[in-house]
Amino acid sequence: MHRSTEATDKELRILMLEDLDTDVELIQRELQRGGIRFVAKVVDTEKDFYEGLHNFSPTLILSDFSLPTFNGLSALAIAIKESVQSPFIFVSGTMGEEIAIESLKKGATDYVLKQRLSRLVPSVQRAMREAEERAERQRSEEENKKLHTDLEHSHAELLHTYDTTLEGWSRFLDLRDKGTAGHSLRVKDLTIRFARTLGFSEDELLHIGRGALLHDIGKMGIPDNVLLKPGPLDAEEQAIMHRHPVYAYEMLSPIAYLRPALDIPYGHHEKWDGSGYPRGLKGEEIPLAVRIFSIVDIWDALRSDRPYHTAWPKEKVCSYLHSLAGTHLDPTIVNAFLKMDFLM
Repeated sequence: MHRSTEATDKELRILMLEDLDTDVELIQRELQRGGIRFVAKVVDTEKDFYEGLHNFSPTLILSDFSLPTFNGLSALAIAIKESVQSPFIFVSGTMGEEIAIESLKKGATDYVLKQRLSRLVPSVQRAMREAEERAERQRSEEENKKLHTDLEHSHAELLHTYDTTLEGWSRFLDLRDKGTAGHSLRVKDLTIRFARTLGFSEDELLHIGRGALLHDIGKMGIPDNVLLKPGPLDAEEQAIMHRHPVYAYEMLSPIAYLRPALDIPYGHHEKWDGSGYPRGLKGEEIPLAVRIFSIVDIWDALRSDRPYHTAWPKEKVCSYLHSLAGTHLDPTIVNAFLKMDFLM
């Protein structure tokens, strides 16, 4: 059975699951009397109902409960399965209260008894009002989600720009401090790999990587005659050189997104036995990220060619790190580092 009724204003598109012409007429007359403007498509089989959902695109579904070859609960299940957002109202003369309540639990919007059709118009008006409110909330949520995604994308791009700038700073420092070309990037990568094996989160690794990259940023404040002096530093020059972690702290702490990365630039010259600088931290007073980096820093420095020495063999560096365990370096972290597969 296929019948169509059009009003001048096609405000609602109503898919009606109904097998009795007289009931169709009663329902439509009640809607018109209540000022509801609509276009209606009437079906009475599962196949036609399914096609109506997809081809008619209803904004409202009115369904009888019992039909000869189909029933309203099956229609409701199909509508839910097909993700139809339109309100679904049962209009039936055979639903008992218990079944009606069960239908609401299964996802129906409302039910109206044919013996009380005066409830139909208020039910439809309320259902459409709530549907519009839901649609508005969904639109708002989608807009907020898009805005959030756009902000995340912009934030990621900004951080990428920042990190590219940091790499530029590190290259400048490596070029200025002759013989350390590539050192900052290498220790950044190795520190992250090592820290990841120790269970640091990806967010923490971001900050650790930035700290490793900028570990010597404070040397920007050291005069060339001290930083580039070819021979040993005298006591006054050493005091000036020992200021570079403090310069790093002063340079980076005003930059909000770099504050979580400060531990390594500020603390990478602290020593396990408390003999380091600038604060003389001892043992576990030294942040874990710093204890990790200090090992990597020595490893890379000794495994690389420098103006004052050629690269050491791996076995010699391992032996040297063992000799520093318990004095300059955290012995537990030294043992963990030397067991790493990526050193092979």
